[in-house]
Amino acid sequence: VSGTTSLADNVSAVGALTFGATTLTGDVILTGTLTATTITGGANNLVIASANPQIGAVVSTVDGDVVSFTSGNLTFDSTINYQDTLDTGTGNQTFNGNVTMVSGPNFLAGGTITTGPGVTISPNTYSLTMTGSVVLGGPVTPGKLTINGPSYIAADVTTTAASTGDQTYNGAVTLGGNVTLTANGGGVNTVIFASTIDGGGYDLTVNAVNATKFQGAVSNVGTLTTDLVGSESTEIGADVSGTTLIFNDDVVLKADSTLTGTLTAKSIDGTQGGLVVASANPQIGGTSATVDGAALTGFTAGNPITFRESLQLTGNVSSGSGDQTYDGEVTLTGSATLS
Repeated sequence: VSGTTSLADNVSAVGALTFGATTLTGDVILTGTLTATTITGGANNLVIASANPQIGAVVSTVDGDVVSFTSGNLTFDSTINYQDTLDTGTGNQTFNGNVTMVSGPNFLAGGTITTGPGVTISPNTYSLTMTGSVVLGGPVTPGKLTINGPSYIAADVTTTAASTGDQTYNGAVTLGGNVTLTANGGGVNTVIFASTIDGGGYDLTVNAVNATKFQGAVSNVGTLTTDLVGSESTEIGADVSGTTLIFNDDVVLKADSTLTGTLTAKSIDGTQGGLVVASANPQIGGTSATVDGAALTGFTAGNPITFRESLQLTGNVSSGSGDQTYDGEVTLTGSATLS
């Protein structure tokens, strides 16, 4: 059909489906090798059941700029190539096959945006911004990733664009499995959590060439590990709790924070926030299960230090005008001065 087309019901072909400017007037399933100039869905739902549809001028590619929905749901049941802005208003987007970006930057916006289990989004050449409630069921490897809205993450995310390969999560994050987030393109790649993280008991590993920033509370994590390569810093702006907390780089408190879980940290800077360690026998500094006072820096600005459980201690701990509170048994493993 070369001219304007209205579709009110399902269309299926063994071979090709070819349409011009297409408007949905009902819920539609299209099965066959699809080519369409544009698709206007409005409040109607569309399922595209075959691989690599062409919507727009680029061969075998979905150009989001020529797809328009206000509240209808859009589902791709197989692989697609994709570019530009795909906006379904309040309608949902579901990707049940792998998504390959062919240019960038790229934007997905909708009510809920879901990639099915094991479904990938790639390559690392192009950036991706997702706006809405996001469910990531498979690994995502764009150059840069920004999620504006709550996200449920059940697979790894890797961004590797040099100097711009940040990951930014502007809504609450919920883990749906053990997850590793890696931003290692070089330069100033940063992973930012602007809101809360609910670990659901799963492990979270964050490896960033630059800083990892926890700006909201982190709770219910199994093992939280930052920066296995030990680069830059981990910034903490709220309470963090998990079974095990391992910070392989320098921790910088951006506000008063309580750390709950078996704690290992290279160092903790309290220039901007007070510290409460809620679990026994933390390791702060280089010695196992020991607090080295030299690794507690910046607290001379007057922020308090509290240890709620037992600890082993060596070195000098100084908090200026800030209080120091030791609620559990203190065992000295070397000379110590508290001031």
